[in-house]
Amino acid sequence: MRAILTYHSIDPSGSPISLSASTFDRHVRWLRSGRVRVLTVEDLLAAPPADDAVAITFDDGFANFGEMAAPRLADAGLPSTLFVVTDHVGRTNAWGGVPTQGIPHLPLLGWDALGRLSEQGVTIGAHTRTHPDLTTTDAARARDELRGSADAIERALGRRPGVFAYPFGGLNREIAALAATEFRWSCTTEFAAVGAAVLHERVPRLDAYYFQRIADRHLDAAAEAGQDLEEHAVGGWRRVDQVHATAARGLRGLHADQVRLEVRADQGERVGGRVTAGGRRAAPLKDHRGGVAGDAVAAGPGVAAASGASA
Repeated sequence: MRAILTYHSIDPSGSPISLSASTFDRHVRWLRSGRVRVLTVEDLLAAPPADDAVAITFDDGFANFGEMAAPRLADAGLPSTLFVVTDHVGRTNAWGGVPTQGIPHLPLLGWDALGRLSEQGVTIGAHTRTHPDLTTTDAARARDELRGSADAIERALGRRPGVFAYPFGGLNREIAALAATEFRWSCTTEFAAVGAAVLHERVPRLDAYYFQRIADRHLDAAAEAGQDLEEHAVGGWRRVDQVHATAARGLRGLHADQVRLEVRADQGERVGGRVTAGGRRAAPLKDHRGGVAGDAVAAGPGVAAASGASA
């Protein structure tokens, strides 16, 4: 299973964008164990879909990435991608000049620090100029947010970014089309593994915030029981994989049912788009969770990932 992990800030606040240093250390310990390959975003997306591989991404460009995350990742030999908000570089995450309630008000890395990180191998990606929800902007501003952020990174660091992350995960068909003209890959906030048929402008990611809460509870229990933390963590990874595998099996069964109905269409009657045998109206197809077929992608991230779809 391929997956892209999303982090934001390493701090003790417990906010929805925050992981504690101790929890991040546990993640790094497992990621460096060799249980999965850790690749850059672009290398991960070029890897075979069956590979057990992850990419590590950080959004917003917080100063604590340079102070806490980058040294740990470098010591472990793990590549990472940092998505930066170019008009806020060297400032804070008060997007639009207003701090967000429930989110710590924190400093962001400056261009000099970003340059050093780039020289050390961190991939610098774009995250717009000002961090708006792009679905609330007009086309001209959306294009300026996308292209302007790429231009700023190229001017400052000498390299045009090939990867992008949508602020707040905000995208629609028009925004995705714009992103596709500016970047090779654009990352969403859809909570899903990377499927075999991922779209360049709609790449899903797994937010590490949710793994943090699981890790704090289950890894502490494992430590108290004397279990190996890496073994416990890889068990959690397999459970995520099993969710997607179960969804995939359900969708394969659904597809087989549809094929059988299409074959039977040559021998039976078609009533309201459904085939009947012996004059009986066929019941609506059900997916593996009992929902009506056709609703699978909207039903949850596991199903979306298994089908190769992305939001």
